[in-house]
Amino acid sequence: MKLELSTTWNGTTTIGTRQYPNHDSLHSGDDVLALVRKICEFDGFRGPDKGGFQAVVPKELKKGPLGRLATAARGDTTMITVAKGIHQRQTNPHIRITLGTDVDTFHVELAEDILKTGRYAQFQWKVVGITVVKPVAKEIASWPRNYERVLSPGGQNSVRMRRNSTVGI
Repeated sequence: MKLELSTTWNGTTTIGTRQYPNHDSLHSGDDVLALVRKICEFDGFRGPDKGGFQAVVPKELKKGPLGRLATAARGDTTMITVAKGIHQRQTNPHIRITLGTDVDTFHVELAEDILKTGRYAQFQWKVVGITVVKPVAKEIASWPRNYERVLSPGGQNSVRMRRNSTVGI
């Protein structure tokens, strides 16, 4: 997989008169890249194993935007670029990636894997899915089909909990 950070991955995006952070986490660029590499653990996104065996690629991943991303993840020469780091952590945590010159963008969907509860709760981010997003932010496809996102009770997390996150690598 060829993977890079865009020059604005941790900058801001202006919508109307408001600015929104492209990355609202304390995790480094290397942490973000490590999370994106986790998509290779999904069926159809893995390259051949050490013996050269390639698992069967599901038909949904043989064409279209998800197919192009799966092919890039399996090791072709197309660059996968992190356009935005971890953002929308409270309600829809994800990393935004682009693929070469493709007009589609993708969300690497994240969920919390709780490591420790209580006053100094800790969790790590885990990759649970990939969503294809058209430029107008319309979701058109996801993989795996039935991924589940788990947020802390109430779907919100305290700032304290957010500061105690690790990367699931």
